[in-house]
This record gives sequence, C-alpha cells and structure tokens, in this order.
Amino acid sequence: MKNYITEEFPDIKVLGMSAIEDCAGVNDSIINEINAIDTNVVVSLLPSPVQEQFLSDNRDKLAVNLWYVLIT
Repeated sequence: MKNYITEEFPDIKVLGMSAIEDCAGVNDSIINEINAIDTNVVVSLLPSPVQEQFLSDNRDKLAVNLWYVLIT
C-alpha cells in the first residue's frame, strides 16, 4: 500500500507504518507512534470489527485530523 500511495501521490510523505497484533500494549505503542510524528492522516486497512473497536477504544487518545479507511 505504501508503494501505491507514494507512486500515485508523490507529494504525500509516509512517515510510518504499524500493524495491530493480538498482544498486550500494542495499541498504546501505535497511538504513541502516531502522536509522536505529528500525523495529519491515518490510512487504515484494519478489518472490521477490529477497526471499529480500535477507534472506539482510542478516539480520545489520538491526535490525528483524519482516519481514512481503505476497503479491500
């Protein structure tokens, strides 16, 4: 996905990538990474209902302007 985005939209800077896994504490780590790099947009490929649960649980912690969902 990163290659596609950077090829199609060369002015966009991809500053990081993460995968949510089934291990304790990973959500806080991903949230800290998103917030630390002053993210404007998150492009998400999380499956449903993982995505909905992640956003519901962490909406107040995220310092991001837009959470964009790609449906594959």
